[in-house]
This record gives sequence, C-alpha cells and structure tokens, in this order.
Amino acid sequence: MLANISDNTVTLGGENVAKPLSNRRLVFAEHTISKKETLKFILSHYAYRTFMVVLYVLVSFLAVIDRFTTNHSPRQSFAITHDWGICQKTKLLNSGLEVISSACGGDYFCGSESDVAAHHGQLVKAVGDNWCLKEGPLSVKIFDILSRTSGRVIITTTTLIFLTISHCSWNHLASKKPCRKFLWNVKRDNLWLHKVGGRVIGVCTVIHVWSLLLPAIFDGYKNTLVTLNSFSWPAQISLGTQSIVTSNMTVNWGVDDIWRLFWMSLMFLCLFPLSRAYKVLQRNYTLAMWLHIGLGFGYFFDSWRRRSHPHVWLFNTPFFLWYLCDRIAAMTFYRHSEQEVFLIKLDENYQLLMWKLRPEMLPARQVCDIYKLRSNKRRFEFSHPFTVASNRAGALERPYGVHDPTWEGHKF
Repeated sequence: MLANISDNTVTLGGENVAKPLSNRRLVFAEHTISKKETLKFILSHYAYRTFMVVLYVLVSFLAVIDRFTTNHSPRQSFAITHDWGICQKTKLLNSGLEVISSACGGDYFCGSESDVAAHHGQLVKAVGDNWCLKEGPLSVKIFDILSRTSGRVIITTTTLIFLTISHCSWNHLASKKPCRKFLWNVKRDNLWLHKVGGRVIGVCTVIHVWSLLLPAIFDGYKNTLVTLNSFSWPAQISLGTQSIVTSNMTVNWGVDDIWRLFWMSLMFLCLFPLSRAYKVLQRNYTLAMWLHIGLGFGYFFDSWRRRSHPHVWLFNTPFFLWYLCDRIAAMTFYRHSEQEVFLIKLDENYQLLMWKLRPEMLPARQVCDIYKLRSNKRRFEFSHPFTVASNRAGALERPYGVHDPTWEGHKF
C-alpha cells in the first residue's frame, strides 16, 4: 500500500483517510516497551556495567557513612591497633607515662571521657553527638563534612580508576566461557566507568583542597601561612598543627596545602581536560595519552606520599600495583608479538597493512579482532587499536584492485 503525505492530508491508495495532520511528524504505529522489557534489556546488555555502578555507589556510600559514624579504621588505629611501624611514634603524657602515638595523623575525636582515658586520648572509640563534627560555626562544620566525604569518595574512586584500566586482566577473564556473557562488552564498559570515575574524582579533589577556605570566606577566620613545616616520610611536608583553630579563629596553611591547592586545580581544571581534548588527540595521540597517564601517576603519588593518608596505602596501592603488572604484561608477553608487516600504499592518506600470525596465536584469532599496532622503531609511541579481518586460509595475498587506477570503490 502506498502512502502520499501532503501538508494537510494523508492519502492511502488514492483514498483520503485523514485531515488535517501536522507536517512535522507522522507515526503510523507505535511500539511501546514495557518497564520489564527495558529492565531485561539493561540487565542483559549492561549487566557488568550495572553491577559495577551499584557496587561502586554502595561501597562509597558505606565508606562515607563509616567516616561519620562507626569510624572503624581511624588514622590513629594504624599505629595503635594495627601496629604499623611507619605510623608509630612515642608520646610522653603529663603523668610521665610514655605511650605509642600516631605519626600518620588522627581523626577528630568526640567520644566520652571514659573512651579518652581508656586509650590515653588517642584512639577513636565511640561516636559523639552531631555526627562527631568539628566544633565551630557552620562554615567549619561544612568544611568538615566536605573534607570527610570527598576524602572517602576519592579513595573508592581511585580504586575504580585503576581497576577499570587493567585491560589484560579483564580481557583474559572475558575469554573464559563462564564469564563471556557477563563480560561480553567489558572493554567499552570499563572505559565508560573510567571516564565517569575520572570526573567524580576531579570534582571531589577540587572540593577537598578548596573547602579549607570556607571559614575565612563566611565567618572571618584569618588565613595564616605556617612556614615551620617538617619533612616526614615518604615525602610529606607536615603542617605540625591543626588546620582550623576555633579558639582564635585561625585557618593554618602549610606548604603542602598551598601546593595541593595549585597542583590539583591545574591538573583537573586544565591538564586532564587538555589530555582528552579532541583536537589534541587528533594532532598528537601519543603525546596526549602519555600526558594523561603521567597525570594519573602524578595524582596517585601525590596522595600516596602523604603520611597522613594511610588509607591510600591500604586500599589504593594494591590496585595501582595490579595495574602496573597488567601494563607490563600487555607490553611484553600477553598476546604480544613482533611481526613483519607488508605496507601497500593506497593513496596519500591510506595504506594497507598485512601480516601473518605466528602459529601459537592462531587459536585466539577471531573474525574481526582488534589489534594494537606500534612500530618497533618508536618505542614510546602509544599503540593504536585497529579492527582487522582474518584470512582463514592462512594465505597472504595482495587484495584485488589496490593498484587499479579505474577502481572507484571503497578502499580498505
């Protein structure tokens, strides 16, 4: 049946059946998808992505709630309870008793007097009133909330960042039959998770370093630069005093605080966006990627070097080391080989690359595999992914029509 659509009428088979109609859009039939079908589609096509999002949000939520309630693992506990030698120092009490104290910082304590006495005033034991927030005006409490929340989210998101770019590990799992259906699109899902995680960690980091200005902006606290900073292992320049002193309405800034304010702002407001800018990637893909990776390493080291960040050592370092091992595997032995490549020039902008796989790599071959290619003469060049076609016969033949000047078809 033929349909003729004019500005005001629709004619089917020569018979006028409707008037007037909008000239913007005509819908002959509409297929509505139920919520159940939509949910089934998401779970079948985005099962891994959905699982990771739910897991990440849940872990981050529990980590933030813990920071305001149970505080299961305060920074003092690494020295006093967990016996981390790197976090231990001795402290002489007024009573003359020498006790183990924390060199890795301490979380704000507002427990009962008996809790203070039981642990010589060092270890958080219970939760006081008002979510155990710092004493002071509203701006101080908002700073405390933002600092704690962003700190915990940064820790969980850093783990997500390194986990989702360990591509060899995920690719190996996806090749196993029990995991194939669940991880069928794991590379694309991980890249999406990595991008979202990067934006979350950028927002949280900027909030984390700038929120210390709130008491000065809203309640007239005086910003003071503390120059007598001490160096502590691994590479922290310690403030040596409290950041906010409510009694004299002072906000103390150390060298590390000024540095992180500048460096984190430059990193997330300028350099990271620059490394992912389309024009930069188009002009020099290798330079943009190395800039992105270098910034990631720099960010992790800046968090890791601070002695007051033992949670980073505990929860982020294992995943960073996993990522390093994964990258080494990708660059050395995991589905990695050097082959002689035949180059056939198509025109000024395109060339055809052909090579023959080694016998040990044939079992893993599929119809349209993705290969990351890099010239062995350019060791620091970032490899480029290409989708290729495999010749099942195993013969390396020149394609028909490459040098035919009359050929007007598409060039592969």
